[in-house]
Amino acid sequence: MIDDHVIQLVADTVVRVPRFGLRLARVESFPDAIYLAPDPAERFFELTERLAEAFPKFPPFGGRFDTIVPHLTVAWESQGAVRERIAEDLAPRLPVEAVAADIAVLIEEDDGWVRGPRLSLGD
Repeated sequence: MIDDHVIQLVADTVVRVPRFGLRLARVESFPDAIYLAPDPAERFFELTERLAEAFPKFPPFGGRFDTIVPHLTVAWESQGAVRERIAEDLAPRLPVEAVAADIAVLIEEDDGWVRGPRLSLGD
């Protein structure tokens, strides 16, 4: 259950990671998704590792993967020509540069995902 105590633990964890700049410049894919790969990826690894330490009973992605791949999903379950067209349409719009300053907590409920609070990274 996501209660105030859990939210506070997440906030206390992510504030230890300073905000950071990132660049999304490459279109990559998983077997079931197309994504943009962030550069640098190290801060995403740090956030994931710190949250995994804070919540050891809840490994990233339920422990299904040996390796964590930081990514921004842009299309899910696309195949063939659709996948190629999405990648082609994205390429001229890149790179995208941004600053990661906070995270949004997503909470899974019976009828889907809802957005919880935004929590700030460190300064």
